[in-house]
Amino acid sequence: MPGPTLLEEASRLCDCPAFYLAATLLETLEEHFWGPSSCQEARQCQSVPPANPAVTAGKTANRIDLIAAIPPTAYQRSVEELQRLVPPPSCLHSDPDWLDTDLSHLLTCKAVPDKWKCKFANFVSWHTHAQSALHRLEIFTDGSADGAQTAVPSGAPCAWAFSVWAVTADGRFLVGWAAHAAVPPDTPFSLGEIDDSAITSELLALGWAIIWTLEFGSRYPVPIVFCYDSTAAGHGIFGINFSFSAVSYNVLTMFDPSAAKGRASRNKQVGLMIQGKRDLIKQQLTKQGIWLAGFQETRLPESGQLPDGDFYMLNSAATESGSYGCALWIDLSKPFAFAQGAPCRASKENIVVTSYSPRHIQVQIDTPWIRLTVLVAHGPSVLRHEDQATEFWRQRQADLATRPEGSETILLVDANGRLGSIPTTAVGECAPEQENDAGAIFHCFLLELGCILPSTFPAWHVGQSWTWTAPGSDGVRHRIDYIGVPDTWADFHFSSWVWLAFESLQTRLDHYPVVLEMTFWRNLPGMRYTQAKRIAHRPTRDLETVQRSSFVQHLSAQPPATWEVGPDIHFAKFVDVLHAASDNLTASTPAAPKQPYLSPETLDLVQQRAALRRYLRDEDKERQRRLLLISFAAFLHMFRGSAFTAAAAAATASRWLADIDISVARAVSAIDYLTDCIRRAVRVDRTAYLQGLVQNLSLKEVLQPQRLFTAVRKAFPQAKSARRANLRPLPAIRGEDGNLVVDPAARNERWRAFFAEQEAGVIIPDGSYSAFFCQPDIQTHTSQITPSPSYEIFSGEKNRLTVTLFYTMPGLLRLYLLWLKPERLFLPGSSDLGQVILYLLHLHWHSQPKASWLHHVVLDLKAVAVYSPSAALVLQATCPVRAFIEALQTEPNWWKKQIHHAISGFAKDLCTWHHSKITATTTDEDPEPEPAQPVDLPFQCRWCSKTFALHKHVAVHEARRHGALSPARHYAYAPWSEDGASPPLAQGGCCGHPSQARGTQRHRRQGRVGHGGQEGDPLRHASSIPRHVLQKGLALSVWLSWP
Repeated sequence: MPGPTLLEEASRLCDCPAFYLAATLLETLEEHFWGPSSCQEARQCQSVPPANPAVTAGKTANRIDLIAAIPPTAYQRSVEELQRLVPPPSCLHSDPDWLDTDLSHLLTCKAVPDKWKCKFANFVSWHTHAQSALHRLEIFTDGSADGAQTAVPSGAPCAWAFSVWAVTADGRFLVGWAAHAAVPPDTPFSLGEIDDSAITSELLALGWAIIWTLEFGSRYPVPIVFCYDSTAAGHGIFGINFSFSAVSYNVLTMFDPSAAKGRASRNKQVGLMIQGKRDLIKQQLTKQGIWLAGFQETRLPESGQLPDGDFYMLNSAATESGSYGCALWIDLSKPFAFAQGAPCRASKENIVVTSYSPRHIQVQIDTPWIRLTVLVAHGPSVLRHEDQATEFWRQRQADLATRPEGSETILLVDANGRLGSIPTTAVGECAPEQENDAGAIFHCFLLELGCILPSTFPAWHVGQSWTWTAPGSDGVRHRIDYIGVPDTWADFHFSSWVWLAFESLQTRLDHYPVVLEMTFWRNLPGMRYTQAKRIAHRPTRDLETVQRSSFVQHLSAQPPATWEVGPDIHFAKFVDVLHAASDNLTASTPAAPKQPYLSPETLDLVQQRAALRRYLRDEDKERQRRLLLISFAAFLHMFRGSAFTAAAAAATASRWLADIDISVARAVSAIDYLTDCIRRAVRVDRTAYLQGLVQNLSLKEVLQPQRLFTAVRKAFPQAKSARRANLRPLPAIRGEDGNLVVDPAARNERWRAFFAEQEAGVIIPDGSYSAFFCQPDIQTHTSQITPSPSYEIFSGEKNRLTVTLFYTMPGLLRLYLLWLKPERLFLPGSSDLGQVILYLLHLHWHSQPKASWLHHVVLDLKAVAVYSPSAALVLQATCPVRAFIEALQTEPNWWKKQIHHAISGFAKDLCTWHHSKITATTTDEDPEPEPAQPVDLPFQCRWCSKTFALHKHVAVHEARRHGALSPARHYAYAPWSEDGASPPLAQGGCCGHPSQARGTQRHRRQGRVGHGGQEGDPLRHASSIPRHVLQKGLALSVWLSWP
């Protein structure tokens, strides 16, 4: 099993007696079986004993060579192979390496400028000044190749070069250099180069520099620094550049100094009581570039996430008495690393709280680039809580032991302990203090966890070391606040200091924040070297002639790429030319207002003020630059012993500062003026916006009260409910065992399992998802709904209902609609089975909108919306079906009212059409003689001799000339007779049936044999027309008279 050995554990833990006990046990057993004399001879013998058994002191001693007896594992064999590949280290004065120190060819080359020849001649070799103390080695790499912009390629291969320099207190000395061109593949000195691009040359330079370092770098026991100018090549080799800062601070309280005293009064409106102090702390953290900020003693009454637009603020509640409380603030907008030049940031989805209490909060941050476990803790004081301090740090170690594999630990703690008198790998000798009991417990915690405190090492900490002072002018001062990092980061670059200028509105001086700046490199994880992001570059379609000519002229002016270059270079050059030519043709997207009620004029004022603020920042920089110039001139005069010319110097300096002050004053005055204008414009826009809401109030309050509420809230974003909590829940999820999950992946899995359990879901791997649904006899999503208190619909074994969701919606509806009208599905108080079917229908609507039954509801809404403004408003919703259901639940008869309203409107339009269009009958003569009709047209009018090429032309002719309506018109819910030529009948009637329009239509739909019109009339069989062929606006009566 992988893990530390007994020797490693014993050396890491100062109080671990395991190795001592094991050694004494082995010695005792050896003396017992072999005798004392044999053991003494064995200790004196340095060689491996023979494999044959030897008789010692009358007993047989079997010596086993473990190397020969136990075969090596595959991993051990790979390590041995790697060890043979790596060249053995050589001493400083061994044979020379393969670097060159001769610069004579550069000094005699005519192509080298004289100024560079002078510099080359002044290089001093390290081999002649090796007596100086060496600080570090610096290796400079560079590559050379024909670029994409080269007009005439040279055709030469790319080349590389690097030089090694020794840095001492006396200066920088040349160790040597190496340079060469790229070589063909499969040659002795090929590193696998396949082209002659610029990136290849940079990679070759870095590759050969690393080879020299592996072979000869061990001669110089100092750090080796690689210096390169190609970030693409460097990031690809050395990984991601991580650089971020963290701070730990005992804030004493997050409440403002003016906040009401007492826990009961502070439980109300917590956000307003911490607003001033929180904003001040945020401003300082942002200006300093802090990414992680840990606070102790926040004293907030609830655990949760503070609402904030800049930092992700996670807080653990104080005790019932109002003591303690910890918080971690994470600046999500600040990048903590750069991968290939792109910033790397954390998101809320990457963060989960894994443990918290009034004295600590532990947060797991899982990003694609690094995994961090951040612990903010407030250690107990041993003076009052000795047992509590031991248990507290033991529990913190147990919590950190559950962190995900590969996650690094960062500690932001107020340990209440002093350290330094006992230096170890975890604690250094910077400003040492006598270790107290709390410090000893914390020290053991650090050693067991494997963390170091950079503020205790003189190589990393600068300035004042103490972070706490007792009250009084001559109070006691100690260092009790620390930031801890893994001991594996010991080779990273740290900068630790105490933030003396930090302001937190405290009435007395107590704690100072400790800051740690970290910079290191880390290899990119697998499959994360590149991330393609497409940026569309689209010019506008309607270009003017001048713009088109400019575009063509710009393309013609660019030299074409030669076909000798590779396709990648050719494509890159072509794309750059296209982008440059179309930059002026791309329409800029206007900035959209964040508030919907702002008018474009108000937005213009806001943009003008933003431009003035940018101008003001630039002027402040210019003023600072001029002050620096004046100060530098004064410094030069002091150094040279001269003085300013009184008139010229005073006039120039005064004019410089006066001009910039006047410019700043004008900008400030313009900003104040625009601010007043914006405030007035916002009030006017808000009033107009609310007036528009009042005009549409009658429709919105009936159908969509939620949208009305949202619209009003947009006009008043600062308003909030009195019952709304100021804190949001912490991103902490408990697993099935009751413990908090340890990483975001476990959190997502817990949510998935929870909802799968609620929905009776089945886990299907990604690869087998398609195959699962391709099975013709799938049975997974079929469930029996048996009689129960929730779904007691039928009784008896024979009447059980089987509901299958997979493509069985039509059959399900037929079964359900036999005994329940469809409107009742949407009404409140419907049966349990109705609610289940409505839920399944909604799922079908989301998965397959066009094929779902609810799609017909949307089609009916569109038909009714022609005559009903309320139905038209429902169709404008994001989900018309949801809005339709909400309207029915608010007013059960709403849909019937809209149908009646639409049918009445349709009937009125039909009457208007009847009186305006029916001007001719079958006996009417055409006002003009009809032209002769060809005999080969297939379709002929029923009442005259006209023929037509298409059937639809016959229908239009019959409606316009003879007043004959379409057969579908006879199914309208209106007082209309079957004869389209006759005037509307108030009583209706059909073939002896009751003279009621609704009864007439029901009779026609039933398709009885005795029903029919005149002999030869095509309307005779109109009753057999399927319902789905009826027009949208005419099929609505089905809802009113469903069987």
